[in-house]
Amino acid sequence: MFIVREILSLEPKGKGTRLNVALKYFTNAIKQSSIAFILSDFIDANYEDTLRVVGKNMI
Repeated sequence: MFIVREILSLEPKGKGTRLNVALKYFTNAIKQSSIAFILSDFIDANYEDTLRVVGKNMI
């Protein structure tokens, strides 16, 4: 419940979604296999390749 409350109370820093940047950060930050949940509106472009790389690295 804490996580949901934190997500709902966040104020955006800007407009738009930069999913590609977030996925690259996640790839560099996590060094072992893990499970990740992506909460996004997916209103972005050119993130599909990075999402595939993250998916392959987490297996």
